[in-house]
Amino acid sequence: MRLLPFQEPPHRAACLNLFDGHVGGLFRLEERTGFRDFLHDLPGPYLVGVKDGEVVACGGIAFEDETHSLASVCWTIVHRDHQRRGLGRQLIQACVEQALEDPRCTNVRLGTVPATAGFFAKLGFEVVETVKDGYGPGQDRVEMRLRQPRPQAS
Repeated sequence: MRLLPFQEPPHRAACLNLFDGHVGGLFRLEERTGFRDFLHDLPGPYLVGVKDGEVVACGGIAFEDETHSLASVCWTIVHRDHQRRGLGRQLIQACVEQALEDPRCTNVRLGTVPATAGFFAKLGFEVVETVKDGYGPGQDRVEMRLRQPRPQAS
């Protein structure tokens, strides 16, 4: 998979289609407007993963404030037919690398659903808290932080 910077409009429809493929599982239909608006006004670098000419993944980061000390990995989606092939790992690692390119960034976080928390744990994220119905009725939000975003100085 090749990771490319998101470009609007060429990648917009493909990213919305990725979202639509996960409605009822990872996402609620009510979240689509928020994702569409996010794509229109990106708060930070956003990537699309292209394989055989098709957008099969997307994701990016947003810095939480002007200090850039905390980055959030946001809206990471991998097409269902392309999961369990290392594409999600590649995408998340690229997002974390982008966040850490800013020397002010000391923490990387993300919010996810319980079904995908184990995947992120394998990548070094740990659960900070679980918010019941955090994404809406029946859909808990799991807040996670990267255990060690920067190598410890020796």
